[in-house]
Amino acid sequence: NDNYASQTKERIKALDLQSNDYLIYNFENAQSFSAMKNYIHYGLDDKIDQLRLVIIDCYANLYELRDLDSYTDNYGLLKKLSDFAMNNAFCMILVHHTKKGNFNGQDALLGSRALSAATSGTITIEIENDFSSTATLSFNLRHLKEQLSIKKDPKGINWILNEDTEPVEDHIDENVLSIIHTLAKLPTKEIRGSCQELSAKFNYTENPKGLYRFLEKHCDTLKDNNVSFSRSRNGQKRLISLTLNDYD
Repeated sequence: NDNYASQTKERIKALDLQSNDYLIYNFENAQSFSAMKNYIHYGLDDKIDQLRLVIIDCYANLYELRDLDSYTDNYGLLKKLSDFAMNNAFCMILVHHTKKGNFNGQDALLGSRALSAATSGTITIEIENDFSSTATLSFNLRHLKEQLSIKKDPKGINWILNEDTEPVEDHIDENVLSIIHTLAKLPTKEIRGSCQELSAKFNYTENPKGLYRFLEKHCDTLKDNNVSFSRSRNGQKRLISLTLNDYD
């Protein structure tokens, strides 16, 4: 979009979010990750220690994505973005497009599943249709799932909290987090063993004999985080297999 910069500046004015000592906009170096990285390192050299949040609008327009189609290539670029943010101790938000139709959460994201696999999670605005004045702001993060009711601000173009309804929170179980993190650290991203063996590796805090029932209970959360599991028998020994999948 050739008019992106001017249109964005107009939206900034409408939102009353003009640049100041705590808020910086950059359009000249926003077309590629390498240019943004250089700008942050050298253009903000005296302020980089104070930098807390970087928002890239929009991820799909980055120059580096033009020749990337596969999950592996997308994951590689996203890993560089993630590592850059972590090494410099700031949060990075990538604004991205969602699919048209009745999709929720991470399933609503366009493009590769690498977007959800290589990041800490997704934040989406779930709206019934273009004319709706209310919506749900959904946080689908590795450490927390939360939904907030929001509504259109009658005095502007913002979304604001809808305080007429109660927020819905669903924290991810600590044992589920431990399973995901353990799999992510393994080179093969998969593990197999008995209930007792896996419970020890996962630091599972409940009765090891109930591990498979626990996995079934939390199957939706595990699926959201690309974890699949199955059960088999090797002689007299019952085994459970878990895999952190790389989905396109």
